[in-house]
Amino acid sequence: MSEKLTFFGTGPFLEESIEAIEQAYLLGDIKLVRGKLINDILKHPGPGMRKRTAGEIIRRFIPYGKNTGRVKLTPIIVFVASKFSKEAKIDILYYRFVQVHPIVKVTFDNLKTRFDKVEFKRGEVRNIVANLTGKPVGENSPNFKNILRCLRDFNLIIRVKSGVYLINEKKIAKCPFIFLLYHHFLSNGTVAPKTLEVRNFFNDFYNQSEEETTQMLLSYGDGFWVVERTAHLDQILLAYSNMDEFMKKFLQLHGGNS
Repeated sequence: MSEKLTFFGTGPFLEESIEAIEQAYLLGDIKLVRGKLINDILKHPGPGMRKRTAGEIIRRFIPYGKNTGRVKLTPIIVFVASKFSKEAKIDILYYRFVQVHPIVKVTFDNLKTRFDKVEFKRGEVRNIVANLTGKPVGENSPNFKNILRCLRDFNLIIRVKSGVYLINEKKIAKCPFIFLLYHHFLSNGTVAPKTLEVRNFFNDFYNQSEEETTQMLLSYGDGFWVVERTAHLDQILLAYSNMDEFMKKFLQLHGGNS
């Protein structure tokens, strides 16, 4: 998250992104996906706005070969294109989204630090964003509204009443939990993450309690990991060392059940 914090001009468009990813999986060609987005999925009145939004959704979630135009079927695309719940897919999209737009997670980090279990107002979010970017942020700024919309649409904050929010203490469902554990730690080159590292990851990204994550590690690991605890060691031994092998087994056992 060391990337320079910048605003982004396009809202989250999560339902449209999910539909676009499902089409990307089926069509396989980025030109066809772009056309589907512009002509069918997006509902903006102007073609220029639809084109810009389509480009941003593709940039966020749908990698493709620059020479071939073929969609790269990443594990995230395969997960989102499978028959999991909308809520499960949104949790996976969030993990990718904040890699493209880190300002959303850094804003969330600041909110957690200052307002854990305490109500906060819309203006507090605006002040945090202004401090992070070093730029004035107006109440009706589209950039600010996009960040606030992301915090709400990704279920990171809960609206208590008009202009007042609470941090959501999330509980990740079983299938996205298993997927995220594998995707995050294999991407970082480890097949035996420390239990503390796993707890910290889910708390850091999703504000899931350490107790909840510990219970999930004990309950969900059958066939996917072993919890190894000794006097000097507390770690998770992953059963699969690459995502291709993991995804094959994962979809066999859980495809469509979130």
